Amino acid sequence: MRLKVTHGLFIFLILAAAFMVSARELIDVDVWWHIVLGREMFASFSPPDFGHLYFGDINPNVNDLRYTWLGDVLLYLAYQWGSVPGLQLLRLACVLLSAFLVWDMMDRKFGAPQMTILLMLLLCTYQLQLVRNAIFSLPLIVALYWIWWRCFLKDERKNTSNLMWSIPLLLTCWSLIHGTYLVGCIVLLFLLLGETYAFLRNYPDLHSDSKSNHRKKKSKHAKTETLDSDQEIVVRRVPFDHLRQAYICLFLSFIGTTAYNGYSFNLLTAKFGNSWLVGAALVALALVISFHPKVGNRLVNYRRQFLLGYRAIISVTSVSFIYWLLRRSFENAHSTAQIDLRSVDMQPIRAGSGLLHGLKVTLNDMLFEQTDHFFVSTDFLSPWDHVGEIYIYVTFVLVAATLVGFAIRKPLPASLTFVFVPVVLLGFSYKRTVGYLGITCLVMLAVWLKNADLRRMRVYFRIFNSFIICALVAAISISPKTIGMWETHVFGLGKAPYFSNECADYVLKELKEDPLFTTISSGGYLLKHFYPNKRVFVDGFFAPHMGRSFATYRSALMERNPDILFETFEIEHALVSHRDVEWLTVFSASEHWYPLAVDEGMVLFSRCTELPVEFQVKMLLPGQVFDQVPSYFRTMLANRILEIPSILVTKGFPEHADRFMKENHVVIQRAKQYGDLNSVAQLAKNIDYANRRYQGKNSRQLKLEFQFQYARSTQDHVKASQYGIELWSHQKDIEMGSQLSQSCLDANRLDLAKLILLDIYSMRTEHPNDWDRYRPQTVSCWKQIAKHEELGGDYVSAYVALKQISLTNEHVLNGPQLVQKGLDFYSKLRESDETIEGWILLTEIHADYAQSPHVLHNLSAHIFEHHKELGFQLDLAADYGEQAVKLALLSGVTDMDLLYKNLADIYQEMGRFEQAQDCLESAIRSAPEARKPLYSGKQP
Repeated sequence: MRLKVTHGLFIFLILAAAFMVSARELIDVDVWWHIVLGREMFASFSPPDFGHLYFGDINPNVNDLRYTWLGDVLLYLAYQWGSVPGLQLLRLACVLLSAFLVWDMMDRKFGAPQMTILLMLLLCTYQLQLVRNAIFSLPLIVALYWIWWRCFLKDERKNTSNLMWSIPLLLTCWSLIHGTYLVGCIVLLFLLLGETYAFLRNYPDLHSDSKSNHRKKKSKHAKTETLDSDQEIVVRRVPFDHLRQAYICLFLSFIGTTAYNGYSFNLLTAKFGNSWLVGAALVALALVISFHPKVGNRLVNYRRQFLLGYRAIISVTSVSFIYWLLRRSFENAHSTAQIDLRSVDMQPIRAGSGLLHGLKVTLNDMLFEQTDHFFVSTDFLSPWDHVGEIYIYVTFVLVAATLVGFAIRKPLPASLTFVFVPVVLLGFSYKRTVGYLGITCLVMLAVWLKNADLRRMRVYFRIFNSFIICALVAAISISPKTIGMWETHVFGLGKAPYFSNECADYVLKELKEDPLFTTISSGGYLLKHFYPNKRVFVDGFFAPHMGRSFATYRSALMERNPDILFETFEIEHALVSHRDVEWLTVFSASEHWYPLAVDEGMVLFSRCTELPVEFQVKMLLPGQVFDQVPSYFRTMLANRILEIPSILVTKGFPEHADRFMKENHVVIQRAKQYGDLNSVAQLAKNIDYANRRYQGKNSRQLKLEFQFQYARSTQDHVKASQYGIELWSHQKDIEMGSQLSQSCLDANRLDLAKLILLDIYSMRTEHPNDWDRYRPQTVSCWKQIAKHEELGGDYVSAYVALKQISLTNEHVLNGPQLVQKGLDFYSKLRESDETIEGWILLTEIHADYAQSPHVLHNLSAHIFEHHKELGFQLDLAADYGEQAVKLALLSGVTDMDLLYKNLADIYQEMGRFEQAQDCLESAIRSAPEARKPLYSGKQP
């Protein structure tokens, strides 16, 4: 009786845990697309017409359907039978079937270790339990291992070899359900390679007992020698027949998976060309030859030679692959790839460096080439970027446990050992194949634990199981988010609140004929909801959208410009899910897009160049909406509701925002209770700013201010300068001017930046406090202008910018420093023979510092050297030179000999020899000892 109670408790706990993990809200975006396609194909028994589903440019040849159509039909039938709960029951059935098969591989034992294996199965396959075609792969991969276990690994070998013929049927059906049938093919191939290795290595052990019995019988019944010899031959031939049967099943599986969909055929042709056909033909010929009676005996007799060659092939292949993997990893050690477009900042999320990073990228690139359509989903990334998700870290723990099992126990069956390595590579390469790695590890642990003596560890297993079950109960009842990181886990039947109907019904009623933009998150559900009355733009499945549609989608998002949708496809309405934060931001910040309606899960935007006075955002929500949605969803919903009036204010319509808030006062107040502090504070801040600056009235300037600030925050310098200049024409203040001048500089519009900075300088006396506050920013802008002009060789403009720095703040650049800097610029112009530019620069400096002897001296020397080119008389050069000498004597300039020498040369050229002689003598007297020899040849 106690045993029955224990068994009942075991079954109850497993069923309860499976229900807790699997009975969660439907949140996957792909399932709706599969349902629609399944309905189309089930009704017409032909491929669907994508023109009935999408209004944009589409790819009419979706090869994916050739290996997913049966899964689509099955999902449609499940939905047709039980709606969303039917899909959830389908998920539960797949999980329970997988758990039963794994339990059967443990000989259906009731105990703590077996419960641990089953609980780990529920957690490591969490991602595979998403309701889409891949959900059928969960029981199918487990069934493949189960069949192999029954045929090769089960201790009591009854006549189960005929069960092996179900493998081709299983893989063929799998190839019509989901593309991960390739994982099943890889698993079968390596299971067979491992079993072949075991056959060659361990064959004598397979009939050792028979030999022993044969000796005993021989001693008593000598006359039965021939019969015993025949029995020994039968014992030897049975394993080979079994192995040959497995190879035939593999070959039939290959034919079955390629006969219809051709995906494997095309993949092999792309990788190896048509040469692989020769290999397939040779394999078929080898299978035919294997039926000859002597083949098995020959293989047994020469098994050592075959084993030696087999090991050599394995070693060479392994070493070559490791070399290639390390070489590629070093090449990718500093690579950066893949941007998650669901992230607001859209920063690369595969950025990194080092050998481990290179290994991660290389493994991921083994499965997926980095093309644009993969950039929209983090699912195409390496699992190492998502270790925090429950099924990934549970799987990695299982990998570690399996390696420990290798170390402390006898080796597992060779077939399982062989399959472990490729499945580890798959699991470490691609986020969605991690579940298959977890299943493989659990199968190995189940086989390992089946005959192990774990009586001493039962207490530890029971403690661990109790912890897992308590954690599941606590996660579901207290904190639903903690159970799953990939998606928000909410226990219960039905779909997630993201998939709402009110806005969609409004679109069908009021905007049925207008093209509607949909996102990857919302498009699949809207496709199912609208079909066949209305088409959508894109949905969660990429295959039909290759080309202009997806390029437009990506460009609008990356450039943060939804007007691209209108310009390309004349789209004037967009229905966006609440979780599409990046798209909500794009539409909210756009100049021409306004929120039109909001419901439980989506926001409807409409494009218009000017908002009508009577415009009103439609709140398609009941007042008690927050009591009807899950707790995790309330904050998100509250934020979306609070963003509506906030958006209206930023678009220059505070009156409309005030009307919206008054008409929906109850919902707004509840939203403030559940919204996060930033959303509540932002709304209050926007309303306060509109009231303080514009008395709460609609204003184009208010809209420009917010657009200008948003463009600056997103570093869109061109738009920031455009909005800022328009705003500057209406109102000017020093704060905005300093920001606008920086934006103009960032947009490489230096002339506009200079004009704005000059305007700011002219306002310094009217607004002294603001001037003192923003003076450092002004100086910084002039420095950037000066640097830019200097690098561009425009030394005159560079000097003018430096002069503005000196005028703005003399502590940064005083007069003597400015003169020296200007003369340095003149020296560079002189070296490059820029005569006119040099003259302009000197006159500019002279206009500011007319009493500088150095400036006058350089003016005199420049005119003397280029008077013909400049069209000046030498009298002007002599005049500047005389002024330079007089001012230099008064200011105590040390290099007087240079000034005298320049003036002497001018007098000499003018024919005023006596004055030239006097200046030369003065140059000799005032010259320092180091320069006196320079005048030795010019003694009077």
